[in-house]
Amino acid sequence: YACVHVCMSTTSNVTMDILYLYLVVTALQGWVTASGFRRCTYSKELKMMGANCYELNFEEIPKTLNKDIEFLYMGKNRIRTLTNSSLQEYTSLRYLYLGDNFIQKIEPGAFSELEDLEVLDLSRNALISLPADLPLPLRKLYLADNQFLRNLSLSAAFNLNFLNIAKCDLKKIPALGMLPNLQVLNVSDNPLQSVTPADLAPLCRLEVLHLPPSLYSQTDDETLCQCHRLLTWTTQRYIKLPAFNCTPLRDPDAAGCDTDLSEEMKLYKSCLVATPATTTRHVLLAVLAGALLLAVVVIVCWWRKGRRKKNSVQDQKRTDKNAKVADTLIT
Repeated sequence: YACVHVCMSTTSNVTMDILYLYLVVTALQGWVTASGFRRCTYSKELKMMGANCYELNFEEIPKTLNKDIEFLYMGKNRIRTLTNSSLQEYTSLRYLYLGDNFIQKIEPGAFSELEDLEVLDLSRNALISLPADLPLPLRKLYLADNQFLRNLSLSAAFNLNFLNIAKCDLKKIPALGMLPNLQVLNVSDNPLQSVTPADLAPLCRLEVLHLPPSLYSQTDDETLCQCHRLLTWTTQRYIKLPAFNCTPLRDPDAAGCDTDLSEEMKLYKSCLVATPATTTRHVLLAVLAGALLLAVVVIVCWWRKGRRKKNSVQDQKRTDKNAKVADTLIT
């Protein structure tokens, strides 16, 4: 009986030990997950080093990645907020992918340290707005499938040439600001009620506009008039409208359609001559360049003055020496 009791006790202890070890390992895994020690992988693409942290349940951007990464994949995590310190460690970033998260809020200044950022993907989040201080070099911005997105001023992103705001439940195109370099705009899969020349005038170099095919599908005079104004504007500026058709009015004047686009043309011409706002970085670079140039000029002037003085002294010594030789010969 004692043996059986001891054996059962030993078996029970072993089972408890295994269970304890399992719980410890599970707890450690949870601690590792909570602490951010996940297995982000590094790779090189087009001679750029980057980190892939895709689908690792991060609730914030980790601070322990290599500081020199130029691209970062953070898609399909659990990030809800980007603060102004979330990305300050990674100032070399050029490509940032944050799609498929739960991002609702982005603080002003969240991207201010990313002065080389070219591509930003925030698709499939819960954004309401975007901070106005986007990096000047930004070329491509993906914001599709943000159902609550309404406020979207992008004029700081002067060099933006691609914008995707499809599937954002938009009733109208947001006031994007003046974007003279935008070439492609995707507003498809939105319940848009209208698209007017005034919406497109600040996008003076637009080449491709993706619209919902159902826009202007009705045949009443007002809808046909809006269609006429849109087609007039896009045709004159060679803007392509893939997979979109509407029926323009044959006689817009007879239908009382307003064909005056003078105000839109003023805005369009202002866009054509727009220049980017000077950033702090560019101001500092200009100041440093000016200071360096001034220093070089001062050094050159000081060197030339010293050289002239030295030559003058040498000439005087040479003259005195020649005079002494002449006096000796005469004597």
